[in-house]
Amino acid sequence: MNNIGTLTISKIIPVSNALKKSGVNINDLLTSLDIDPDIMDSPDNRISAVQLHKILETSVLTTGNEFFGLFAGEIFNGLSNILGFVLLNCRNIGEAIEKYCCYQKVYDETCHLKFNVRDDFAVLNIKFFNEAFDFDRQMADFRIAGILKYFKVLSGRTVRLKEAHFRHSAPENVLEYKRIFDCTLEFNSSFNGIVFNKIFADSTTLQPNKNLLLIFEQISRKIMGKNSTQNSYTDRVRQIIVKSLDGNVPTIEQVSKTLQIGMRSLQSKLKSENTTFSKILDEVRRDVAFEYLKDINTTISEISYLLGFSEPSVFHRCFKRWSDHTPKSYRELTFIGHGQ
Repeated sequence: MNNIGTLTISKIIPVSNALKKSGVNINDLLTSLDIDPDIMDSPDNRISAVQLHKILETSVLTTGNEFFGLFAGEIFNGLSNILGFVLLNCRNIGEAIEKYCCYQKVYDETCHLKFNVRDDFAVLNIKFFNEAFDFDRQMADFRIAGILKYFKVLSGRTVRLKEAHFRHSAPENVLEYKRIFDCTLEFNSSFNGIVFNKIFADSTTLQPNKNLLLIFEQISRKIMGKNSTQNSYTDRVRQIIVKSLDGNVPTIEQVSKTLQIGMRSLQSKLKSENTTFSKILDEVRRDVAFEYLKDINTTISEISYLLGFSEPSVFHRCFKRWSDHTPKSYRELTFIGHGQ
């Protein structure tokens, strides 16, 4: 497995708590894995995805609990970082999901969430950047159970799921899965994630505060900006595209010149970071499109032009791929329908 992506210690505090409840000292466990236990001293310290994988697997062996990932996710009580404060002050669950997707990489670069609404149901899909982890039982269980618990932390009530999906195969005993998720279980699925009634996305959070949300978002953006000064080629390419996307689409040759690096060298750098120029361009267009659609005074044709699409129809096809919606239906469903 490649050592792709890191996450902050704040994200694994539930693992530490679960070990403590099982009578295991996490410092001893970390030492056995040649991980400096002092890393637990600050929630802003980071570990790699591979290290988290090893911690979860060793926790299963040490506690004798094959459901350890579910156990750790279930006792999750919230994020002890700025992102947690952002989510707590959102007006509803739908906005909290959007904000998490926006700022997640500051705290967790090991996976990303994709949120789609299909008919009457919402789908939250967890995609690990290292594809090997997509089939890892403990990694998936920890994430999915944690999301369900955090929904309860934010809204004060338990969401009734329609389906819970796992890419790994079903264990012999699925009673814990039935108890925690209380819905249709899909193992050997095409994705890791959950499906729930889209009405839940409109559920208000326990303590929404627009002013505090703005403050914590500003802090998150500053952290993202600070990180970008020590960033990867992926982030540097992304920044250049964002600045250049004003009706024209920058080419990889132009970006290479800006970075003062040969085009083939840049392609090699991006490949080592598990991405490509075309993939980054597509992601930037997607993210910028979502932002433009928040402004109902900007027409969809104007957005299409600003994103550098040759025809609005091409933009429509791309947006349908990104969100399973047309730009118009997405705007009406997500923003106008919420009073924005």
